[in-house]
Amino acid sequence: MRTTQDDGRENKQIKLFGLTAAKGRSNKYTSDASVTYNGKKYMLELKSSDVTKGNISTSRDFGRDKIEAWKINDGFIFSQFRKTEEGDELTGAGLSEWEGVYDILEEHLTPREAARIERTFEWGTKLNDPKMRWSKLKEWGTLLDAQNPRKHLRELLTQENK
Repeated sequence: MRTTQDDGRENKQIKLFGLTAAKGRSNKYTSDASVTYNGKKYMLELKSSDVTKGNISTSRDFGRDKIEAWKINDGFIFSQFRKTEEGDELTGAGLSEWEGVYDILEEHLTPREAARIERTFEWGTKLNDPKMRWSKLKEWGTLLDAQNPRKHLRELLTQENK
């Protein structure tokens, strides 16, 4: 098991969806997890949030280079959890192919945020973890079947990567 910042929920996602964890963090971007289905390996980025916060973190040092690095992924899995006495409980999950996430990142920015990004590019710095609203992700992604998320994930990956 990996042990850094958001790995608690990532590990829950990996177990819930039957994924293989990446080897951990490095100086170069690597996908969070993968799944092999029907002989094809799918690379995945995992994102999660607490239901009370309603936002999904993007990444530290977010910028165009991060967007470019994320393009190696076949999809993004977004999961929302509720804290309970027994631990985190999954309340919703969705899958979006890369193009959908790219559009989210490009389209969800207000003109003010876009201007901030442009200024940060000029100065050679990046935004620190801009958030995506969970409510918007529900509109853009595909809700996964809570009764059989592993099977539904594999079905969706197969459909979207033909």
